[in-house]
Amino acid sequence: MKKYIIIMGFLLLVGCESVQTPPQRPVAYMFPTVRTVQSTKGLTPQHCTKDRLIWALNTAGVGPALQRSGMLDMDYDVIVRGLSQRGFAEVDARRAVNTPFRWLTFSFLPEGRLEILACFRSRPVDYITPGMMAYPMPPQETLDACRLSNTTVVNVQIEETTTLRRELVEQRYGKETYWVMRWLFH
Repeated sequence: MKKYIIIMGFLLLVGCESVQTPPQRPVAYMFPTVRTVQSTKGLTPQHCTKDRLIWALNTAGVGPALQRSGMLDMDYDVIVRGLSQRGFAEVDARRAVNTPFRWLTFSFLPEGRLEILACFRSRPVDYITPGMMAYPMPPQETLDACRLSNTTVVNVQIEETTTLRRELVEQRYGKETYWVMRWLFH
């Protein structure tokens, strides 16, 4: 009986898999986890290179923050593959310790423009430029793209240049405040 208990205990220890915790860094996905599947229906796959993606991230100012937070080089490849095959990719940074973002999404809109959305943990002062103007009646396109479920839009700021349109939508859900920034490349 004693041998039986020892053998069963040994088998139990050997047979159990260890629990792997999710990474504490931003992780790229080709399938939506932070946006609804419905919101990705009208997106169009388009050829995207890693150089174009990195240019867009650096133009938006989020590239260095992603590198500092530990995003791996292979994650950039996942984003490029997602944009080229599905027209959509995302970076989930909700568990990441060292980043200002909760998440980022990347998509090609039907007219071929690249859109990057980022939800920030706090007011993104580093990304707000002096040219951003408050819009009391923002365009519906901005609200459709940036508004999170069950939130109330509090403030919208928009800036348009020759290369991109930058939009910041502040919204509340109960006591929580969310800031979603949208970069729309022309």
